[in-house]
Amino acid sequence: MKLAEALLERKSLKEQIGGLKERAINDARVQGGDRLAEKPDDLAIEINRLVLYHAVTCNERNGYRSENLDNSGLPSI
Repeated sequence: MKLAEALLERKSLKEQIGGLKERAINDARVQGGDRLAEKPDDLAIEINRLVLYHAVTCNERNGYRSENLDNSGLPSI
């Protein structure tokens, strides 16, 4: 059961990161003088938070305990 849960979680993580990547690519196509829809740094921070969350969850699933989670359950940066 742990393997199935981990695979589902990994699939979700890949989809979320893919969505963030697509948003970053769309921002990269902005014409000169136009404003970005989102700050690239904010997108990078969100990707890092997702990856850290995945790492923490994997560690907990394997018996390691994590601390320092924010209210959303994601690691604080």
